[in-house]
Amino acid sequence: MQVPVAGAAALHVLGDALGSVGVIAAAVVLLTTGWPYADTVASLLIMLLITPRAFALLREAAHVLLEGAPKGLDVTEVKDALAGTPGVVEVHDLHVWAINDRTPAASAHLVVDSGGDEVRPATGCGEESVLDRAVTILRERFGLDHSTLQLEHRAHSAHEHRCS
Repeated sequence: MQVPVAGAAALHVLGDALGSVGVIAAAVVLLTTGWPYADTVASLLIMLLITPRAFALLREAAHVLLEGAPKGLDVTEVKDALAGTPGVVEVHDLHVWAINDRTPAASAHLVVDSGGDEVRPATGCGEESVLDRAVTILRERFGLDHSTLQLEHRAHSAHEHRCS
């Protein structure tokens, strides 16, 4: 379950409020009955309420910090879609990540098969460049509005693989 930052803050405040209620209840039990473990029981109940959400928030934060792919997005499917773009012969160095729950991003190197037309902007009449087609696929099929794509000719790609 992904909770936006405002939702996480609200849950934190609710946890604090429940903690306060628990402390007050423990104080009332201790004052009226003298039972010395009331505070310990209240503390354990508060811990049981807070711990699962704390681990969930920690897991979500680690996923973002480690630049994990957005939930529900299959990176292999993104790669296959880019590889199926007319004019693209290979896709490598594909990275898909999200820095928050609203901004997924992608970057990739696309090896193209033609001699320069792939980077020219569309001139109208339904003509699109390889770059235009790839960006449209990322945006429309996967909701990746922010993408950085590097187009490479086969010769450059061979050099890149040889030197890495």
